[in-house]
Amino acid sequence: MAKLLFKFLAVSILLGEVGAARAAAEGVQLDFDGARLEKIGLFDWFSSGDQTAATVTPADVADPIILVVGLDLSSSNPLIAPNSDLRAKAAKWVQEMIAGTADQLLPPLPVGSMILVRTFGDADPTHQGLLEFEKLKSIIIVDRNTRPIAAKRIGEIIANVPQSMAKSGIKPQGATYVVGFLADVAREVKEADDKYHRELQKNIFRREFKFRTKVVLLSDGIECSPSFDFENAKSTKLPDPYERFHQCEELSIYGLAAGGPGCGNAPIRDRVVRFNRVYRAWDQWAKDAGCSRFSGKD
Repeated sequence: MAKLLFKFLAVSILLGEVGAARAAAEGVQLDFDGARLEKIGLFDWFSSGDQTAATVTPADVADPIILVVGLDLSSSNPLIAPNSDLRAKAAKWVQEMIAGTADQLLPPLPVGSMILVRTFGDADPTHQGLLEFEKLKSIIIVDRNTRPIAAKRIGEIIANVPQSMAKSGIKPQGATYVVGFLADVAREVKEADDKYHRELQKNIFRREFKFRTKVVLLSDGIECSPSFDFENAKSTKLPDPYERFHQCEELSIYGLAAGGPGCGNAPIRDRVVRFNRVYRAWDQWAKDAGCSRFSGKD
C-alpha cells in the first residue's frame, strides 16, 4: 500500500493532481520506472496518426537522451551557499537543458528521454538524497507534456537547495567524491538503458535507436577524497574512471573552480590558474570516461 501511495505522489508531482487521480481511478500503474510506458503520454501521441509536418518537431524524432543532473552538497560548492548568485543561474540552465529555449537555439530533451536527479558529496549515503529529490529518485521519462513540468520542478528544487538541505537535516559536507559519484551514475545509466531500451523501441519508437548520455554537475569540480586532492596534488590528472559512460556526448560542470578550499587546505588564489588547472583535469577525465566533449562554466 505504501509503495502504491509513493507512486501516486511521484506522478502527482510531475503530471499534476488531476492526471494522477484519473490514473489511480483507472487502476493504471503510472510510475517513472517505465512500467506501462504506453500510459505516460508517448504511446497515445505516436499511435494517433497525427504526426503531420505541423506537429512533429526535431525533439519528437531525435534519439532520446539520458540526462544525469548531479548536485554537489559539499561545503566548497558555492551553489549551496545561502547568498549564492550562481544557484539561480544554474537552475535556469538546467531548466533550459530539459525544456529548451524560446528562441530554439537550445532544443528540448527529445521525447522518451530520461532524467536522473542525484546528489553527491562525501562517501556516507545517509548524507545524500534531499527530501524533494527523493520524490524524484525514480527515473523520469519525459514526453511533450511532462517535459516542461519536469523542467520547472527540478529548477525550483535547485534554486532552493539551502532550504531543502535544512528541511532534510543535511549539512554541507567536508569531502567531495566526484569521481566515485560519476562511477555510480555511469553504472546506473547502463542499467537504465538495459532496462528500458527494448520496451521503448518496441512500443514507442518502433525503430532502432541509441540512447545518448549527457551528465551535468552543479559543482566546483574540486575532487576532495582520499584518492585525490586538487589543492595539494602535484599532478592535475584525476584518478582514472572506474566506469566508462554509455554513448556519452558531454560532461558539463556548472560552477567549475568557483569554490573555496577543497579539503580545508589553502586554495589556489589565482582564479585563472585555478580554473585552467581544474578544466584541463576534467577535460582529460571526460575523454577517458568515454565522453565526446567536456564543458566547464564558472
